[in-house]
Amino acid sequence: MRIFPAIDISGSKCVRLTQGNFDQKKVYYDNPLDAAKFWESQGARDIHIVDLDGSLNGEFVNLSNLREIAQETKLNIQFGGGIRSLKDVQTLVESGVNRIVIGSLALKDLKTFKDILERYTSQIVCAIDFKNDYVMTEGWQEESKISLNTFIKTISDIGCKSLLVTNISRDGMLTGPDINTYKAIKDLTSAEIIASGGVSSLEDLKALKSIGMPSVIIGKAFYEQKFTFSEAVLAVGGPVC
Repeated sequence: MRIFPAIDISGSKCVRLTQGNFDQKKVYYDNPLDAAKFWESQGARDIHIVDLDGSLNGEFVNLSNLREIAQETKLNIQFGGGIRSLKDVQTLVESGVNRIVIGSLALKDLKTFKDILERYTSQIVCAIDFKNDYVMTEGWQEESKISLNTFIKTISDIGCKSLLVTNISRDGMLTGPDINTYKAIKDLTSAEIIASGGVSSLEDLKALKSIGMPSVIIGKAFYEQKFTFSEAVLAVGGPVC
């Protein structure tokens, strides 16, 4: 299982939100680069970075932090937040991003998303954030009228190879991942499914591993020291891919 420590950036600091609520924000590192270097020192090869302010505003806000991490570490970077055009994707590729996570754009402008997918197929991840079975957009602030299953089928049918699926109600809550939903959507798509939201223990990781989840993003559980990176790797049979 591929493990991505998460670095969520807001106001140029490494933070964690609770259920995507910007009013419930806790700062863990004043400089996101320090967080990236810590995860690299623990043996991580991959990192998941989100420009939270960018997700909310629809444009990059903390791009300088991303570029600093790309320049100062050897981590494979998966990045999302504020991506609204092909030009934005090109900017990220030039900045050293390995995989680009697109959410709101895929939902609101499928044609542009398809154009991006055709050019950067292996580097594109579609973020599917949901609450009460409906897809959320604009930094989790707006509910669409599109169901989770419908959107997964749509995105899979146009050839997207990786889907980042997050149950917002569990994000930052340390209540465990949404195992039942992940089981159900595995029957809807052959794409890689990246689990995100709710991981609180090594048992949660083992549960995800047992249903065949290939990748997981871990945020608050790491920052609240529920377990270490090396313990996570051992729990899923390591080594990190």
